[in-house]
Amino acid sequence: MSWFVVRAKPNQEFRANENLQNQGFETYLPKIQYKHRKYQEALFSGYLFLENKPAREPFSKIRSTRGVLSLVKFGAALAMADDRLIVELKRQELSYQNIERFKENDLVRVKSGPFTDLTGVYLSKSGEERAIILLRWLSRNNSIEIDEKHLEEA
Repeated sequence: MSWFVVRAKPNQEFRANENLQNQGFETYLPKIQYKHRKYQEALFSGYLFLENKPAREPFSKIRSTRGVLSLVKFGAALAMADDRLIVELKRQELSYQNIERFKENDLVRVKSGPFTDLTGVYLSKSGEERAIILLRWLSRNNSIEIDEKHLEEA
């Protein structure tokens, strides 16, 4: 068995996955569950897998699904993932549960808010969803407390 690789619209992997499943498709969306977070994150941002079955619906139905951008292609050929890869991803997905998003001294970038696009150093957690980071701002090093949802790896 093989799987199609589906490209989701930005930040809509879960929507695409749910809508494809609601249409009766077998899908797989590898996920990460961070400690102290109520939400999950896609392991491969923007991608999920769709099982290739012999009696497949027309591709137009897949492409017109809410949250789906396209099927991934290499030239004219559809990108396929082998069943062994999916089995291995499912096995390893268990190790992506309850992990810390950042470690001390990780380089982070602020992706939203008043410090957008500034790069800093992750110092520590400050509660369940907040962090203390060190930013170079106004010609000084400043430690600020910020919601982790505003941070990404630099």
